[in-house]
Amino acid sequence: MTVRAQYVLACLFLIIATPAWAATVTAISCSRADVATAITASSDGDTVTIPAGTCSWTTNLPVTKGITLKGAGSGSTILQDDVDRTSGGGAFLDFTVAVGKSWRVTAVGFSPGALTTRSTAIITVAGTSTLWRIDNCAFNNAYADRGIYLTGGATYGVVDHNTATYRTQFLVVKHTNWGGGANNYGDGSWA
Repeated sequence: MTVRAQYVLACLFLIIATPAWAATVTAISCSRADVATAITASSDGDTVTIPAGTCSWTTNLPVTKGITLKGAGSGSTILQDDVDRTSGGGAFLDFTVAVGKSWRVTAVGFSPGALTTRSTAIITVAGTSTLWRIDNCAFNNAYADRGIYLTGGATYGVVDHNTATYRTQFLVVKHTNWGGGANNYGDGSWA
């Protein structure tokens, strides 16, 4: 192979192997509507930043994309849980992301709003993503039975460097697909 052919092949390889750069999409405010708009405008791999502020959310937010949801700090971006749950419990943030997509929630504070109706969790994790992380967040006595609830699917990830002041359970793992067990908490996977 000539030097010129090697050079051309090397250039083609570099062009093909060059990664696509992820974008940063900034929500206009920390309101649920603005964060949802930013998530809609994002693509897998992007970072959605939530600016500093305290915002009351009155409806939950489902997330199915592999994105990073990043606040300005757990003491600066405060999301208050005011989701009306009179017709049943539900999560504040509901991540159901497919395998091969990574996602992250970081630098966000979660606190109770004015409503006192209990919810399932602040964050529920389902789906089949095996590349997720919840870190550097503050969970401050929200009206939820759990801070983080892993349920269904075959998902696993990391929960680290968070602070939690909680009435009940901060982290619950319930994976019926992980070996079943008598109570469907995935106990069979430990046998």
